[in-house]
Amino acid sequence: MAAFSSIKLTYFNFGGRAELVRLALYIGGIPFEDKRLSREEFGALKSSFPLGQVPVLEVDGQVLTQTDAILRYVRRTSRWPLPN
Repeated sequence: MAAFSSIKLTYFNFGGRAELVRLALYIGGIPFEDKRLSREEFGALKSSFPLGQVPVLEVDGQVLTQTDAILRYVRRTSRWPLPN
């Protein structure tokens, strides 16, 4: 696994679409900051997110959006599950 200086997952303060990402990061052994937004915080920050939506994964300043794309990235980065 590559070493990252910072990984931050941003989503609402409940499971939803980001819960799969949280689990994948945990299972893959990738440390991350879990930034949880209230509705008010999201409203204030919405225009700063690509596509105006969450979840958003920031990796060393690079921003990834869309749950499926984020999950593919986490899978490839963590090399989980390992091939036989």
